[in-house]
Amino acid sequence: MAQYLLVSFNQSLDPSYGKSIDDLLRNQCNGLVTINDFPIAKDVARFSNQDQLYKVATDLEKLDSTAYGLLSRVTRSCHDIITKVKQDNTVGFSDICSESFGQVESLPTFRIYNEEKVPLTLDEYLQHWQWCESIWSIRNTNLDDLYTSLLQEIQKQEEELRATQAAFTEAGNKIVSIRRRNDGSLLVRSLDEIGSSLYRVTNLTQYRLAKASSSPIYVQTTHLQTYLVVVKKAFSSQFEKNYEEQCYVVPRSLARIAEDNEYVCYSVTILVHNFDEFKVWLTDHNAHLREFTYDENHRNKLNEEVQQTIKNYLQACQAFSNQLNQTFSHVFIVWTHIKALRVFAESTLTYGIPPNFKSFLLVGNAKNLVKITKLLDKTFEDGLGMDDDNVGDSEYHPYVCFHLNITPFRPLAK
Repeated sequence: MAQYLLVSFNQSLDPSYGKSIDDLLRNQCNGLVTINDFPIAKDVARFSNQDQLYKVATDLEKLDSTAYGLLSRVTRSCHDIITKVKQDNTVGFSDICSESFGQVESLPTFRIYNEEKVPLTLDEYLQHWQWCESIWSIRNTNLDDLYTSLLQEIQKQEEELRATQAAFTEAGNKIVSIRRRNDGSLLVRSLDEIGSSLYRVTNLTQYRLAKASSSPIYVQTTHLQTYLVVVKKAFSSQFEKNYEEQCYVVPRSLARIAEDNEYVCYSVTILVHNFDEFKVWLTDHNAHLREFTYDENHRNKLNEEVQQTIKNYLQACQAFSNQLNQTFSHVFIVWTHIKALRVFAESTLTYGIPPNFKSFLLVGNAKNLVKITKLLDKTFEDGLGMDDDNVGDSEYHPYVCFHLNITPFRPLAK
């Protein structure tokens, strides 16, 4: 897997080197790494003095860290949503809705879109890197303004991502909430759906029809009312034998309408005026009165709500995936431009004003990059007066050097 080292050297080499910087670098690398030009214009930004350069260089270092952190979070979110969509596609929504739904079609690709909107891999983009003139013009741009523009790009991307992520999270939470409606035992979960499935009776004719078809009924009149009662299975047989002992209970009105591993739910109709007595009797017989809201259209309303919630979730998921794709690409581009501007500022501070440096992108495996770093440190060590024992081991080098660690941003192996 390719690793990257962004370096720059003073083009005003001491005559004792006897070579141009290109020849010297090629000779030192000697096939250990691939050398790519990393074209940073010497007039990429105007500055007034060395103090301004130093301040912007310090600010850029912090912005570099911020951009890298955002890119890391975006990458994790990309992996997370890919996993979530695969899970949704496998499991589906059949547990909460019988309807079929489409799938999220576009997932994060970990591609960088250049100025021509051509999708490139990270390696393709870095190895053919060019300053993006369409976003950051280098014509007579002040260094402070260029830094501010990069900062604003990072802030804008973070805000846009936060908004779409919040919408996706809210939509996902609604799916979770629907699934939780049926969680828990009959003693604690909502019984609105179960109660609303009863056949509503408002007159004697309807009552006879319901009884003939053995349909559990729901009665709500001036004198009669149907209630739901939940009893532990261990006490259910005894409850079925004893419920008619009370004179206010309508004979043979008890119906077993639902059960789970622990409880049984019954519907039973009583005289309204004896409600308080009934509650006391239930408590004495280890039974629990459960409140519910009867709505004949409850099932249809619930189904419509579930369908719309799933559609909203899929739309939010697609929008978040698209945003991640766009944010990943744009923040990676901004991050590389922050690196480029850091090279400009650090090179000018290190090699002197006016800027006179050349930058390269060294590509190779980690082992060879360490080797070439030590060789370059040795070659240019006089610039810092480094001891031989410290060459290649210090974070300081006699030239400008940045490691571009893009390994965390690569797609996961399938």
